[in-house]
Amino acid sequence: MARSEEILNDCLSLLVRPVARFCLRHGIGIQRVVGALKQALVKLAEDELHQADAKPSVSRISIMTGIHRKEVRSLMQEHQPDSKSSLLTRVIGQWLEDPKYQDQKRGPRPLNCTGEDSEFHSLVFQVSKDVNPYTVLAELERAGIVERENENVSLKEKMYIPRSDYHEGFRMLASDTENITRAVEENIFGSESVPHLHLRTEYDNIAVERIPEIKTWLLREGSVFQKRLREYLASHDKDINRELKDLKGGGKVAATAFSFVCEPQDKAETK
Repeated sequence: MARSEEILNDCLSLLVRPVARFCLRHGIGIQRVVGALKQALVKLAEDELHQADAKPSVSRISIMTGIHRKEVRSLMQEHQPDSKSSLLTRVIGQWLEDPKYQDQKRGPRPLNCTGEDSEFHSLVFQVSKDVNPYTVLAELERAGIVERENENVSLKEKMYIPRSDYHEGFRMLASDTENITRAVEENIFGSESVPHLHLRTEYDNIAVERIPEIKTWLLREGSVFQKRLREYLASHDKDINRELKDLKGGGKVAATAFSFVCEPQDKAETK
């Protein structure tokens, strides 16, 4: 399919609507929106040049983004912290699925967490050697994911949900948004024989009294799906399945389950 300028403009108009709605709800004006967009364009242009083994330069990024070189130079110096949600999710997933950290019932067993040779340190270093395991442990404790007793730490929750952590919550949203955008883009414009999963179910005349029951059902069934998904993907992950050691790694799979349930927006009774 030809990606004409008209088609891309229509796609862009649709993509920015959720952002525009968020800005209106929270009183974010156009200048801040433009500033955030410029920052994102510069950062992504830098990333693309790095991936192409090309040195990012102010002039080149200016051409790619259409942003004046003076602004590009300033934006390139701004630091954007990495997300911690992906790291914590991977640590939890490793703990849940790696037989090394499971008990006889294939559940996550308590791990020794004292000292640099502890089991918890080993777990974290399997996921990333660029972080301090004590920092990861502290964040898991703060989020109520783990519980420490003497020299051992136990996993109490099977997923990381950044409640009241606004920055991290929206970083997760940004990551999910980028993944689904790329998935739909490749489904429409790409030529892969196997498309990305993109399914949607929607009903618009649900009995309001049944909403709490439905939300509970969605949370329960969504958790069951994620558990099955973790078990399946773990069997294909080189960090967990040692039998794959001779195969090339680095492939990424991201599958997000979410639901949105709301009552009627107007006060009139829906029949």
